[in-house]
Amino acid sequence: MKQLLLRRPLLLTALYIPVYLLWFSWLQQRRVSHIWVSARLDDCISFCSAFVIPYLLWFLFVAGTVLSFRRWPEECLRLCVFLCVGMTICLAIYTLFPNGQQLRPAVMPDNSLCTRLVFLVYEMDPAVNSCPSIHVYNTLGVWNAITRCPALRGRPLVQGLAGVLSVAIILSTLFLKQHSVVDVAAAALLAVGMVRAVYGPVRLPRRAKAAQSVVSR
Repeated sequence: MKQLLLRRPLLLTALYIPVYLLWFSWLQQRRVSHIWVSARLDDCISFCSAFVIPYLLWFLFVAGTVLSFRRWPEECLRLCVFLCVGMTICLAIYTLFPNGQQLRPAVMPDNSLCTRLVFLVYEMDPAVNSCPSIHVYNTLGVWNAITRCPALRGRPLVQGLAGVLSVAIILSTLFLKQHSVVDVAAAALLAVGMVRAVYGPVRLPRRAKAAQSVVSR
């Protein structure tokens, strides 16, 4: 099975997408009592419609990275496993513990293009099933895959741009009031656990190991 997936690393994702869409759609439509998630820090974050741009760029960022990783089957397979397993865990949490947030502004500050795009996002994605944030989880997974990919280690510009975009996307979930800081923190914790499960512990280069041993002495 592993050899088949290595030959066709996108097969896992292709098979998973219909399952994910059906499951998530059912969760969005079901009528249940939700646990409303928020933190005091959320009140300190102002709504900013301009962040809808990096928020929407997330779709291109994730899909584009997965498709481009086809050139490196083993790295592509790791990324696909990371995304599929992590999203399944998120869906299971939403199923067992229906949650959401009530942070969206009651009145929009203007009628700009960005604000109208925010309205579309709000209509397509109701403020439920938000903790952990899949938006944040996938962003961290893609960024991790890019930084770990051997073929991209000599491409500081690519890694730098991926890092900047990742930070912007994560911030966008907060400034658009799509997610609470609790959702972001939960997604980060899940991502850290999945990185260790899929990629293993971080291996220090020989020089770093030598320096670390000297310091420990």
